[in-house]
Amino acid sequence: MKLQESLDMKFTQTLVYSGSRAQVTEMLKNPEYYKKRWAALDDCAQVDLSLTENRIRVSSTVSVSAENLEQLANKLNSGLNLKVVEVWDLNQSGWVENGTMSGSMAGVPVKFSATMVANSGSIPQSDTEITLEGEVTCAIPFFAAGVERAVIKTIQNAFTKETAKADEFLL
Repeated sequence: MKLQESLDMKFTQTLVYSGSRAQVTEMLKNPEYYKKRWAALDDCAQVDLSLTENRIRVSSTVSVSAENLEQLANKLNSGLNLKVVEVWDLNQSGWVENGTMSGSMAGVPVKFSATMVANSGSIPQSDTEITLEGEVTCAIPFFAAGVERAVIKTIQNAFTKETAKADEFLL
């Protein structure tokens, strides 16, 4: 008997930052911003940021507790480490434009990937909107959909809390 593997579970998340694209770009260049972003999940998140002329690359390692992964993580019997890599391309003005995000969990065959697009209004000081579109895949028969939903919920919760953290860097 062959078990059917889970189909990729899609997700979309839109964030609106109360700052211009230039302000959001400066925020995304600051490693302290990422530490604060992940603080709700892990006060000791590890962040490695590298910056080139036209790219920001951030690698974060976050310990995700069993309570954040709900009942499914309890079945797995421990918290999990989430590794997230973000890469932002900068436009000719040096502002964030498009990016990618990918991640995996240590010890669990689950991964996610997303594209990120930054948009702002025509007024230089207007808000900046970042939209993530991605998918989560898990290769654990029977549990895949639950793990995928838990990962998506963790990502969405982290980014929902992010806008409050971002205000500290944008104001």
